[in-house]
Amino acid sequence: MLVLHGGQAHGTQPTSLTQASVLRVMPFVRAIARRGGDGVAVGFLRYAVRGWNSGGDALRDARWALSQIEAAYPDLPLGVVGYSMGGRVALYLAGECRPRAVVGLAARVLRAAGTSVEIDIVPGDTHALLRHPGYWHRRAADFVIETLGD
Repeated sequence: MLVLHGGQAHGTQPTSLTQASVLRVMPFVRAIARRGGDGVAVGFLRYAVRGWNSGGDALRDARWALSQIEAAYPDLPLGVVGYSMGGRVALYLAGECRPRAVVGLAARVLRAAGTSVEIDIVPGDTHALLRHPGYWHRRAADFVIETLGD
């Protein structure tokens, strides 16, 4: 599993471990690791810079991380979970590599674009997914572990 954090539309400042969008995905990392137990390797990627920047920076970092995971685990199924901008990166990666499971959190535009997706809306929650955090952590972990199989 590779977990990707959010960011900004534009920004060349270095990403910090104390940045809110980085901290927001750490419970997803822990939930997936707990749910998967010893049978799942979970990696977290911290982008070099904060911005999407036309996709070049975040995608380059994520492609590098996936190449490392695929080299270390060539015969195992791959999953990607991304929050906000990380969801956008995850969806781009889904179109160009071999993930069996992709979770894009807070990515609303997919259904409108005609993509076949399962959408889970929790009334009253926001982009930050902080009103029902445990639900989101469990839901993402359950989906990727069940999709990847034992």
